[in-house]
Amino acid sequence: MDLRKGPFRAFQSRNFRLFATGQVLSLAGTRIHEVAAGWLMWQLTGSATWLGVLALAEILPRLVLWPVSGLVADRMDRRRVALIFQSLAALEALVLALLQAFGWVSAEILVLATFLLGLNSAFWQPVRLTLIPKLAPPEDLPTVIALTSVMANVARVVGPMLAAPAIIWGGIGLAFVLNGLSFVAVVAALLMMRLTPEDTTPPRSKKPGGVWQGLAVVAAHPGMRPLFILIGIFALAVRPLADLLPAFVGGVFDKGPGGFAALISAMGIGALGAGLLLSWRQSYSGLTTLMAVFGMVGATATALFALTASHTIAIVCMLFVGVGVTGKNVVAQTLVQSGLDDEVRGRVFAFYSVVFNAAPSAGALLIGYIGDLVGIRGPVVVGAAIGLAASFLVFLWRKRLAPYLEVSRAEG
Repeated sequence: MDLRKGPFRAFQSRNFRLFATGQVLSLAGTRIHEVAAGWLMWQLTGSATWLGVLALAEILPRLVLWPVSGLVADRMDRRRVALIFQSLAALEALVLALLQAFGWVSAEILVLATFLLGLNSAFWQPVRLTLIPKLAPPEDLPTVIALTSVMANVARVVGPMLAAPAIIWGGIGLAFVLNGLSFVAVVAALLMMRLTPEDTTPPRSKKPGGVWQGLAVVAAHPGMRPLFILIGIFALAVRPLADLLPAFVGGVFDKGPGGFAALISAMGIGALGAGLLLSWRQSYSGLTTLMAVFGMVGATATALFALTASHTIAIVCMLFVGVGVTGKNVVAQTLVQSGLDDEVRGRVFAFYSVVFNAAPSAGALLIGYIGDLVGIRGPVVVGAAIGLAASFLVFLWRKRLAPYLEVSRAEG
């Protein structure tokens, strides 16, 4: 394998190899924790409402603290901030495992522990995203972001696969231990990275700006503004399908866990394919067009999925959902990374993290509620149509947007 060619060129960077290893282990640990915490909450309460409370506890700190966490990422040494919050996350996960071993975990304690892990994540995510451009040469940024997406999708598939045997053989406490150790892997990777003070310390801003500066930058930027609108529309209207799959599996296709696993696997394979395909790109030219095309593919496949009554056809649709949605997400993040000045990168990505991670949950809640009233197919088709229209508008405006988006300031 020649690391100097194709998507593997990013692995020439020692920092990226360390980051990649830590991220795969950490993301897999997070997925293991999510499965274990959800199962434990169901055992403790037997209540779907408590499951909703658990999900809210994880995302709430990000929703509330994103202006502050972004400012921290733009004002403090980013590696030091990452080390502090990843170390705290490891400690919290291991304490939760200890409490579970003694049988002291209640629903309330589990919600509190999840809230604290979410609090750490609120500060870790913008710092993580601001460090990505420092992992490899600027010309390899599209490859680095694409490979990061590939790793996230691998972890999304592998994590739940590891959670089941961990819970069966070692109990839920073992799953929490594995999550804690995954944070330790990130801490070790961060300590081993060869980063200069210029890599980890943001430049002092030449312009006044506080916690809301990231939002102001997005609102004033002629390229970022429509880009974030597309990201938000897609997150609200199209991406909720992943959270709503159980309703289709049981209510439309009349399948069990095997049918659900087939759909998730197909989406994961499509996502991996999109990530690997994009990892071969090194040029920023044409990314705006590519993002719009990926968006149209993902939205169209989502609509076709909702309209079919065949589980086999649905599997094929989910393959293209994975390609389109993940491809659009990877290109969008590349464009955001490349067009930002380093002095505001943390605050912009704190806002990005909220839009990207919280909007799908809100969309799933809205579409699911309407689906309970009128049936799940119609609302999903409407959401897909909205995402398709937004992507098509970006396609029409691509020549106007490209000069503002297809640039590279990622070297800081």
